[in-house]
Amino acid sequence: MRTWTRPPYRDHLAERDEVPGAVGRDYVFVNLVGPYPARPMTYSNAKQIIERIGNRCGFRTCPHMMRHTAATRWIRSGVDPDVMQTLLGHVSSACTAVYLHATDGDLRTAVELAASGAGR
Repeated sequence: MRTWTRPPYRDHLAERDEVPGAVGRDYVFVNLVGPYPARPMTYSNAKQIIERIGNRCGFRTCPHMMRHTAATRWIRSGVDPDVMQTLLGHVSSACTAVYLHATDGDLRTAVELAASGAGR
């Protein structure tokens, strides 16, 4: 999470924890006001909020970008692909495979490994 998002997220959590029933919820986005406080937000509501924040910051964004970033970070930090597949709710490992990006560093390491003969 980028540094500029941490304080607002902490503020959100503090505000969320003041809503009866919201403490300890596993959901990132819960309704803080309205007829369904402490219940998970609908995708549509979360999407509208994320898009509005992105527009204020001058770029386009959506909740799926956060999901993609989290999945990419999980796989890059060594989370087992089967675990990640379950976390993401993917039925097929082919769906999870889209997060297996080779970085420039990965490519460079592979070429250097091959050049040194260490792969034998």
